[in-house]
Amino acid sequence: MLSTNYDILFPLIAQATPDGATMRVTFRCPVTGTTVEAYATMQASDGVGSRAKAGVKRGLMWSLRGAVASAARQAVGGGMAGSMASGAAYGATSNVGSSTSFSEEQKKAAMVEAFESVRGQFAWDAANNRFISVQAASEVMTEFARQLEAAPVTTPYDRTVLARMLTEIACADGELGAEERTFLASFITADIGSIDQLSQQAMQNRLGAADLSECAQGPSRETMLMLGWALAFTDQELAFAEEQRLGELATGLSLDPTRAQQLKTFAQVYAVDNMLSHVYQTGKRDDATYSWVMDFADRIGLEKTEAERADIRYRKRYGLV
Repeated sequence: MLSTNYDILFPLIAQATPDGATMRVTFRCPVTGTTVEAYATMQASDGVGSRAKAGVKRGLMWSLRGAVASAARQAVGGGMAGSMASGAAYGATSNVGSSTSFSEEQKKAAMVEAFESVRGQFAWDAANNRFISVQAASEVMTEFARQLEAAPVTTPYDRTVLARMLTEIACADGELGAEERTFLASFITADIGSIDQLSQQAMQNRLGAADLSECAQGPSRETMLMLGWALAFTDQELAFAEEQRLGELATGLSLDPTRAQQLKTFAQVYAVDNMLSHVYQTGKRDDATYSWVMDFADRIGLEKTEAERADIRYRKRYGLV
């Protein structure tokens, strides 16, 4: 597989809707019909390249945060409503004008960038020269994706608890910044509550044992904790306050310690896996970016062997040597 471009993605795009500075895209697997919604902010100058100029490291973390937001939407059954909320948040902060001010090339670049944020949900079908959903290529499906597909968070109460959990992790340092608010807005819908309400709860009335014990029994509790770990890794390293709180949440959800550790590993591999798309943007490994991603893996506590295995599986998934 060569580097991702609009021509390769075109058969996968079911719908693309510009809204101000935000491009909302629906990708549909040609095999299973599975749809995935994603978004990207169109750039008034040179599209995707402008983010790269702002710094590779920032671009890597921005991409990871978008991927985790997409996973959270998938977990709660969120569709375009969540994407629209996220798009509105990004559009409000970008202040770069209406969609009519963007060229077709800039719109296409945004579609490619939107795909990159959900790339982990697709695999490269080398035999037919196309992308398909990971469900259609289960042999290379990540454990994170398997858990997300097998155990969604379906009840209204559990969705609210998940939103509160993720808000608590986002507020672990005592404040909720603009980027964290945008992340939460990408999957928290009006029926769950407002960002202000959730952040106030996170800082003044954190989830207790009673709240967590009322969640539905079964593997959806595991999905909730796994997503909490994934969010914690979007800050380039694992803060002590985040790790401590996630341990408390695992206990409150009555999860077996061994299984809780597995879920943490699933999230670690997921974080590294999503960053690897930047390593192989040209179809070949960029050694400098690869080195940074491996350093990142070490900072979040992923063993070297597991990080190397994630790289091998990524290359297998996308037909890379």
